[in-house]
Amino acid sequence: MAKSGYKDFTVTNDGYIKLRYSWSAGTPNTANNFTPVNWTLQLISTNSKANISSSASKSYSVTTDGTPSSGTNTVGLNGGATRTLASGSKNIYHGSDGKKTFSFSISQAFNITYSGVSVGTITGSGTGTLDDIPRGSIL
Repeated sequence: MAKSGYKDFTVTNDGYIKLRYSWSAGTPNTANNFTPVNWTLQLISTNSKANISSSASKSYSVTTDGTPSSGTNTVGLNGGATRTLASGSKNIYHGSDGKKTFSFSISQAFNITYSGVSVGTITGSGTGTLDDIPRGSIL
């Protein structure tokens, strides 16, 4: 059962720092044929020595099932830590058959130099599948 999911996007050339888009489904609204979904964009370091020293404001954009969310954040990160960069929620409507696969995309500016390599804007996309909502038969 697809109650949640995530996708990682590599940020640094050593692979130690990544962006993660994750989503979690709430209780489906059967009467109105939608599922509430919470999403989060996180910055994750998987190595205690992999850190980002930056306090400048950066821009981000996250689109979930066609609904965009954008703003600014900072991407400073301690080694081995996880930071939430953005979060939001959306009611995702299912098809007439009760099924739903939704798309998402992310864009996060870094504009930093990491281990001598320039890191600009990281973008990516993916899909998530929600549990079917039972649809009643009409007699």
